[in-house]
Amino acid sequence: MKMLNIIFLLLVITISDGLLAQEAATSATDSPAAEVAPTVEKGPAAPAGTPETMTTQVADQVQTEPVAADSTPADDPPGSDSSTPARSDADTADMPVESINLEQLLDIERSSAGTIGSHGIHLGQLDTEIYVGGYMWAAYYYAEKDDIYFKQNEDINTFDMHYFNLLVSANIKDRVYPELNLEHEHGYDFKMRTGQLDIRISDLLIVRAGLFIVPFGYFNENMANEYLTKVPRRPFVLTNAYIIPSNWSETGIQLRGQYAFQNGGNVNYAVYLVNGLEQAGEENENGEVVAAEGGDIRSMRGNFRDLNDGDKSVGGRLGISPILGLEFGFSAYSGAYTIDGKQRLLMLGADAHLHRGPLTIRTEYNHITQQTSSADITRQGYWATVAYKVLRNYLEPVVRWDHILFHDPDNDVRGTFSPEDNMKRLTVGLNYYPFPEDVPLLLVRTAYGFTWNKGTELDNDLFAVQVAIGF
Repeated sequence: MKMLNIIFLLLVITISDGLLAQEAATSATDSPAAEVAPTVEKGPAAPAGTPETMTTQVADQVQTEPVAADSTPADDPPGSDSSTPARSDADTADMPVESINLEQLLDIERSSAGTIGSHGIHLGQLDTEIYVGGYMWAAYYYAEKDDIYFKQNEDINTFDMHYFNLLVSANIKDRVYPELNLEHEHGYDFKMRTGQLDIRISDLLIVRAGLFIVPFGYFNENMANEYLTKVPRRPFVLTNAYIIPSNWSETGIQLRGQYAFQNGGNVNYAVYLVNGLEQAGEENENGEVVAAEGGDIRSMRGNFRDLNDGDKSVGGRLGISPILGLEFGFSAYSGAYTIDGKQRLLMLGADAHLHRGPLTIRTEYNHITQQTSSADITRQGYWATVAYKVLRNYLEPVVRWDHILFHDPDNDVRGTFSPEDNMKRLTVGLNYYPFPEDVPLLLVRTAYGFTWNKGTELDNDLFAVQVAIGF
C-alpha cells in the first residue's frame, strides 16, 4: 500500500489539479446513466503536504469518479471492472490526456505496443506548448586581400549564405523549457549551436543544463543571434582568432536568475561550470601527443566531452539594470586550456547597454591572460556602437569603433599573432527596415569598415551588405 501511495503521489505532482478536475467533470458529463458513489466518511485531516494528505486527495478523486449503477465493486476481483468495456492499448494511445483517468495513465508506458507510432505519439498527448522559429542572414562582401575574416591572397568579391538557423523550443507547464538551435552555416556546415534544458524553480533560480551559449559579456549571449546586431560584422574582440571566441557555446550546467524592480530594472546573474576551452595537443618528434600552448582562443571551442584534463572551468556574469533599458555587466571566466591542465586562461569583461526609444548604445571591454610555460600572453580589446532610428523607424544610421591590442613578451610563443593584429577599425553604416511595424526583425544592413594596423600598411577594409530576419 505504501508503494501504491508513492505512485499516486508522483502522479498527482505530475498532473495539475485543474487537469484532474476537468477529467472528473468530463467523465460525469459523458455518463448520464451513471451515479456517483457515496462519499466515504473520512477521519481527521492530515497536515497539508504530507503523504497521507496527498493519498487522501487521490482517494477522494477515485471515490467521486462515476461508476455504473448495476456494478458491484465489492464482488469484483482486484483490478477488474465488470461494468466498463475494456480499452485496448491502441484506444489509450489515441486518447487526449484530458480524457484519460488515473488507471489508464498508469498504463500509458505500454500503450504503444502493437500500435502505430512510438514516443512521438505519447509526447504529442502531453500538455506542452511547442515553438518553432529561427533566423537567417545572407550577405555580399567586398574585402581587400588582407582582410582578417577571409584571409585570402587576393581581393574577395562574393555572396555568402552565412546562417540559416532553426530554433525549436517547448514550454512545459511554465516550469521546464527545452530548446534546440540547429545551425546551417555558409551553405555546407550543419551543426547544433545549442541544445539546452531550463528548469525554472523561480525567477531567482533557473537551472540550465546541456550545450548553451556562454554568458560572458553582452554580445556573446544577447547578440550571438546575428539578426539582432546593428553592424554586419562582429567587433575584432569577438572575431576569428582574437579574444572572445564568439559564438561561444559550452557543455555543462548553469544557474541563473533575476530580481526585478518595480521601475522595470533588475539585478540578474549567471554562474556556470563547464568543460571549458581546450587547445588541441601536438605530436613531438617521437610521435607522442603532448600539450600545446599559446594558441588562438577561437580554435579551442568544441570541447563537448572533456576527454583529456578533467579540470572544469568556471565563470559567470552579474548584470545590474537600475532602470528599464539600461544595464551594466561584469563577467569572468577561469579554466585550464592545455590537455595536461597546467596552463590556464583568465578572462575578465565589462559591458554596458542603453536602449531608449530610437537610441541604442552598446559597449564592451574584454581582457585575457593566457599562461604559457615561459611567459604570459595578454590580449585586450573594446568596442562601442551607437545607432539611432529616424524617418518613422525605417532608417537607422550606425557607427562603431573597435580596437584590439596584443602583448606577447616571448617571440617563441607567438602563434598566429604579429604586430598587424594590433588593429583599430571605424565602421559606418545604414540599416533599412522595410516593415518597421509589421516585421521589425527584418532589416538590410549596409556598412563600410576602415581598418588601421599598427606599424603596417595592410589593406583590409571591408564593404558589406546583409539582409537578416528573425522569425
